[in-house]
Formats: sequence, structure tokens, C-alpha cells
Amino acid sequence: MTMTTQEKTYDLIIRGKDYQKEILTHATIDYCYYYIQKNNQSSWSFFRDHQGDMIEVVCRETKQVIEEYFIW
Repeated sequence: MTMTTQEKTYDLIIRGKDYQKEILTHATIDYCYYYIQKNNQSSWSFFRDHQGDMIEVVCRETKQVIEEYFIW
């Protein structure tokens, strides 16, 4: 039986030139999108320290990168 998008869990990973860092694990896809939307471009966010890097939404079950966003 195949799992639906809503049944899977996801990680948010910041990927820089020389590193990668998990910032959220075992989250729903909706929460990942909410977290990115809420924190990208926020002056108080820890995203500020990673401007110019990429953030990836990665499915834990398949290891597939679902979305990539540039942190600005």
C-alpha cells in the first residue's frame, strides 16, 4: 500500500555550500510549508543567519526532495 502525502513525514534541511543542518524533523507537509512561509524573510528568524542558502523539504520515507527554496 502506498502512503499519501498527508501520511508521510518530512524534514526541513538547510543546505549551505559546506554543510547541511536539519531544522525540523518528522513534520507534516503542511507544517513544513507554514514554517517556511512564517520564517523566510523574518528579521528575527534563524533563517537570517543562512541567507543565500537553500532550504529543502525532504520526505523521510522516500528521501526525495519535495521542494527547494532560496533563503533571502
